[in-house]
Formats: sequence, C-alpha cells, structure tokens
Amino acid sequence: MSFACTEKSCSEVFKGRPQVSMPYRNDAAVSDYPQKAIDAGRQAGWLRYHETQHQDNPSSPEPEQETHEVAWGNERPFYSRPSRRNRRAQPLPKWVTDAGFLVAAFAGYLLGLSHGIPTATAQQSSPQQAVPTATAQQSSPQPAVPTATAQQSSPQPAAPAASEKQTDSPKAATLSAPVPRSQIQMVALKGGTFSMGDSLDGLKDARPHQVSVAPLLMAKHEVNLELWETVMLWGRSHGYSDLPDGSGKAHDHPVHGISWTDAVKWCNALSEKEGLTPCYYTETTWRNVARKGMVDIGNQHVNWAANGYRLPTEAEWEFAARGGLADNRFPWGDEIRHEQANYHGSHLISYDKSRHDGTAAHLMSSPPYTAATGSYQSNGYGLHDMAGNVAEWCWDFYDPDYGDAVPALENPHGPDKGKNCVVRGGSWRHTAADARCASRFSLPGELGAIYVGFRVVRGL
Repeated sequence: MSFACTEKSCSEVFKGRPQVSMPYRNDAAVSDYPQKAIDAGRQAGWLRYHETQHQDNPSSPEPEQETHEVAWGNERPFYSRPSRRNRRAQPLPKWVTDAGFLVAAFAGYLLGLSHGIPTATAQQSSPQQAVPTATAQQSSPQPAVPTATAQQSSPQPAAPAASEKQTDSPKAATLSAPVPRSQIQMVALKGGTFSMGDSLDGLKDARPHQVSVAPLLMAKHEVNLELWETVMLWGRSHGYSDLPDGSGKAHDHPVHGISWTDAVKWCNALSEKEGLTPCYYTETTWRNVARKGMVDIGNQHVNWAANGYRLPTEAEWEFAARGGLADNRFPWGDEIRHEQANYHGSHLISYDKSRHDGTAAHLMSSPPYTAATGSYQSNGYGLHDMAGNVAEWCWDFYDPDYGDAVPALENPHGPDKGKNCVVRGGSWRHTAADARCASRFSLPGELGAIYVGFRVVRGL
C-alpha cells in the first residue's frame, strides 16, 4: 500500500514549524531534508490507516501517538548521508588566511636578501664605464693583437679622423639632436696596396693582382642578432617598414638569413640612427635614401664619400681579412684547426689539421652551428671571425673574370650591374677551402641563407 504525502498531510506535518531560509541551513539539513519529508509523509499515512481501522473495530488498540517532526541536525537515519555534490565549501577561518599572507611576505623578503638586490647607488657607474647594452659586440674573450695599424680600445668606436669628417659633413652639422654613441666597435685600417687573390691551390676565380685600398673603419665583429634587432626596431618606425626580423642562435651570435638587399637597407638605418649620412640611394642624384622595397642599385647609387655605414667591397674585405700577412691561405698562416675558426673539418684537405670531420664537437647542439661573435682569436688587425662562423656579404656583384691582367686597381667596387653578389669567408658548414682569404662564391642578392651574415665598414 502506498503512503504518499498529500498536500493536507504535509501541511499538518510542517504546521507550526519555523520557516528557515535554505541558504542558512547546515549541511545536514540541506542534504537530509527531502528524505525526512518523505519519511514523515509515510508515517502520517500509516496513522490515518490505523485510525480508520480503530473506528471500524473499537476493540482494536489505539495507534501509538508519535511525533511527526522532521529530524534536523545530526538526527538523520544511518542510511541518509550528505552527498559530495551537496556539501558546501566552508571558508577558512580569517586567522588562517592572514597567517598565510604574513608567511608569504616574509619568505619573499628572505628571497630578496639571498639574491642581493642591488641598490640604486650600486647600479651607478662612471661615465667612462658606460657602454651601450644593445650590443654584445664591444667585448671579446681575447685581447686585441697589437699591430702597427691604429685600433680603438675605448668604448667610443669612432676614430679621431672619423669624428673630424663627421663634423664636416653638412647633414651631420645641421642635426638638432646630439649624435648617439655608436653601438659597433670599429677598427681603423690604414689601407694600402696588396696582392689580392692567390695561386696556392689553383683557384680559377682568384688570380692574384695588385689592388690599392683607401683607409677605412671596419667592424671588429660580425653583426650579431641583438644589434640587428635594435636597429631593425628603430628603422621600422623611421621609414624602414619592411626590414625583416633577424635569425640567430642567440643574441650574441651572428645574425643569419639576411639577404644582400636587406643588409643594404639596414646599413642605411644604422647610419640615420647614429646621425650619419646614408650611403645607398634609389637614384644616382643621391636624394632618395634606399629605405624599403627591392633595392635595385649599382655603383652609381652609392655615395662613397658619405660617413655612414655600408657593406665592404670585395677588395676591402680581403685586405682586412689578411691582417697584414701576404701569400697565406688564412689570416694567421697556411694551416687551420678548430681552435682557430668555426668551420666544417675534413680529413681530405691537406692543410686542415683539425683531425675531426664536421663542426667542432662543442658547437654541435642544433643547427646553425654558430659561435658567439668574438669567440676566436682576432687576426693581425684585431678583427674576429674573418674565417668561418658565418660567411659575409660584400658589396660587389660577382665577376667571374676577377683577376685578369690589368694595371693596379684603385679602390675597385666590382661590376656596375649583376644579379649575384659576392660572399666571402666561409662558414660553419663550409670546409677549410672556403675559409681561405682568397676564396669567393656568390648568391642572389634577394635571397638569404642560414650560413650567411655580414659586417659593416665606414669610410675615412
């Protein structure tokens, strides 16, 4: 027989019961309330049934009077337990949360003491020690090799002669803002006449011939990723809208994957950033600076007398790479080892004395296998990585007839037109044969390569 709780019986059961708002009931009340209401309804039905039986048969005993109250609190049946989803999360006591905040603050204070937080006074340095932090190229592990050639050792890279020429420049003289300090450490080269190319290994495109080079400033290191990004970000807000992001293994490693075209525009951006006169223009009157788009320019589009940054010519690059030596394969002599340069070793090359095929083991983590700029000893002029690490763009268009019998050349700039541009110095993926001072190859100017970077020069 069913003892459903009718509206009347349920109202009788809860008659006189104080109405309590559901949000203020405890966990037991919330979870047990429906079950206890059902039990109370069943009990009420059972009483009515026995009352009816007693009226029909007076001799039967009266039903026992029981309370119809629904049990509250912990007075629930053993089978009725609050379900997990009905349990309400109780907030932690306030003193617990306050204690947690105090412990966290004290731990932070101790952590700061252990790391030695520098004060404002400790961070100040003298003006003579202030070096721009945007570049990692201003220091090298090995001290520069002293030579008769003038070389800068102070943080200011500009030589006195360059400063005088910069002052005489019409555009530099009209600048209203102070010229910022250069971010590149430059080495002053006196120039001179030397024998370009060699006949040691029968190179067909590097026949020896006499060349004269004017004095110049050359960057001590290849352009690293940090310097590229610093100038690139400045350039994008100053008209160089399509300068690409650089690629590099680390910020102090040489940037790579840069095309010849982008390197030319980046040189102009660096010049303007430092208040110098750009070298490259989109027309031969030198009015429109090459800032964006595909740069289709030749020798007539270059202001060779400007004091800004540019790519070295092929002759300037080889003169600097030799470091004052003559008739040698490399900047230091005729043999090469992994301790001297970052290149791909091969036992098939007689003058490769590394005795290890491939890149040096300590650099083989993941390609590109570059080393930080300045990781190897400099040459006689104080220039680093003139052999290996990354190959370097030169200004010249590639000339397969390089080295023909001609009178001594004076500051040659290469052919006026061409598609492929000269690349020099070899890289981490090239063998010792490509790391030679006279070795040369070429790539299309609009393409970049994972093993090609560049360095910059300035005229004196």
